[in-house]
Amino acid sequence: AYSGKNYGSDKTLRIRKSSSGENRVFVKFSVAGVAGPVVSAKLRLYVTDASDMGGRAYKVSNTWSEGSITWKNAPALPVLPLSSLGSVSSGEFVELDVTPAVTGDGTYSFVITSTSDNSTYFSSREGNNPPQLVVWFGG
Repeated sequence: AYSGKNYGSDKTLRIRKSSSGENRVFVKFSVAGVAGPVVSAKLRLYVTDASDMGGRAYKVSNTWSEGSITWKNAPALPVLPLSSLGSVSSGEFVELDVTPAVTGDGTYSFVITSTSDNSTYFSSREGNNPPQLVVWFGG
C-alpha cells in the first residue's frame, strides 16, 4: 500500500484502510462529444468482492499515468469526497455520483478510498467489467 510499487496492470482494483496500510484506486477518463450542459456523471464500478464500505470518490489532478503511479507519486487526496457508498455486494455494478467534477469534454481523474479494513475489490480496465464514466448531458 505505502510503497513505490505500481499495480496498473492488475485485473482487480482494491480499496481498504487499516492500521497496517491503505489501498486507493485511481481511474482516469477522456470525455468527448458533450453537446450541452452536464446533467449527471456517474462513476460505475463492478464489485468482485463485497464489503461494508463501497468507497468514497474524489476528483484529483491528471498528473499521473496508469503505468507509473505509485503511493509515493500519487496526486494529493482532496478534503471532501464527491460521493460515497455504504455496503456493496459482489457481482453488481455500483455508481458514485461525480457530477460536480465533470463539466464537459476533457480528461477527468478520480481516486476511490475506503474507511473500512474490509477490502472492496472492483474489476479493473484489464478485467471483465472495466470502470466506466457515464455522462448525461442536455441541450
